[in-house]
Amino acid sequence: MMIEKNGDTFRVSGPMTMASVAQLLDEASKVIDGISNIDFSQVSDVDSAGISVLLQWIREAKAKKRDLALNNLPENLKSLATVYGVMEFLVPQK
Repeated sequence: MMIEKNGDTFRVSGPMTMASVAQLLDEASKVIDGISNIDFSQVSDVDSAGISVLLQWIREAKAKKRDLALNNLPENLKSLATVYGVMEFLVPQK
């Protein structure tokens, strides 16, 4: 699992699972300021811990009065978010 920052975007790659959550939060905390986009096109696996991380990032962005765009969400992440009833928080309704 890795987070790579490029301008106002960071790309998450690898798994977003219970096994990687602590590292994911640690790496993200170093680069999340100034981020307005997160690209998930390289995420390989997601479980409920990954959903928790996304919700934490959204809370942090809202606390700083910033919009945060979640791009290229993997289908397994969308499925879990739908099951848990949080998809509306990940993909704002128009």
